Amino acid sequence: MMRRQVALVVALALLASVVVFVPPPVPASAATISGSGSVYAGIYSEKWESGADLDALAAAAGKRATFGGTFHSVNDDPGAAVPGQWSNTRELLNNIWLGQATPFANFTIPDTAAKIASGAWDTKINNWASHLELYLNLRWPESGPGATPGDERGLGAIQV
Repeated sequence: MMRRQVALVVALALLASVVVFVPPPVPASAATISGSGSVYAGIYSEKWESGADLDALAAAAGKRATFGGTFHSVNDDPGAAVPGQWSNTRELLNNIWLGQATPFANFTIPDTAAKIASGAWDTKINNWASHLELYLNLRWPESGPGATPGDERGLGAIQV
């Protein structure tokens, strides 16, 4: 019986010491931030003519966004790119470019990784890539939208 009492007293003493020695919370204060360099910002517009959103953001922020995001599906365009014909992929990317931002393409395939790896989507992927090539002036330099000498269309940021 004495052992239980000693154990209980020790347990209560330990509990009391933990409660007693809890330090008070540190009051919140503003952190000082120091740094240098550039901060890059982007936007995902819900409008087809995304250049207007990019212009509005630039007017409000006083600076232009660096990136403009787009969403693409492997099914965006019906076949391989043909110069001079409409391209949903090319137009989405070009609207961002006309808004003075570098396009950032998010690409989706509605299937499993195993099915994609099996080659089942290769034709569709190659078709979409041909539209990207046309936009970037990689295959047909004379046919890209608004192509001008020195127009690099963000080639350093985009990998095909």
